Amino acid sequence: MDDPLAPKIAEIASRLGLGDDTFRALNEQDANVILQHTQDEFLTQPPRANWWWEVFREPQSSIQFQDQRGYERLGQLISSHKEKHWFIASRMSGFLVYEGTIDAIQTIIGECHPIEYYVVSKSYEWLLCENHHNFLIAVGSSMVEQMDNLRAELNG
Repeated sequence: MDDPLAPKIAEIASRLGLGDDTFRALNEQDANVILQHTQDEFLTQPPRANWWWEVFREPQSSIQFQDQRGYERLGQLISSHKEKHWFIASRMSGFLVYEGTIDAIQTIIGECHPIEYYVVSKSYEWLLCENHHNFLIAVGSSMVEQMDNLRAELNG
């Protein structure tokens, strides 16, 4: 069975007019380098299946969003909306890797939701993940601080 996620993301990006300057798929060779570097930087051991979130390094912080809309908070956590990040979409047969702005990434996730995904700073300082349990997870000191601030804001 073909995985429909890649063509779905391509169709959404095209329909929304997201050019390469805001959102683009990486070729397989570049994607593999990004995936390996991300795993080396943020995981404590090889993961079971595609569930990286089971083996994240510390520090980390998470918030569960029962409304399944954790992705709508990405723009609050990531301050630069013009800077590009790695977007890694999890699928049954592995991962799809893209480069994009947080606004473009957030739009793609909203159109594909629910999907499990990872957003990674290009400097590998932090990672954000939303898993199928509706947890938005931050890894890396600077993003953990942002997540803790968001938690405080949500708790009033």
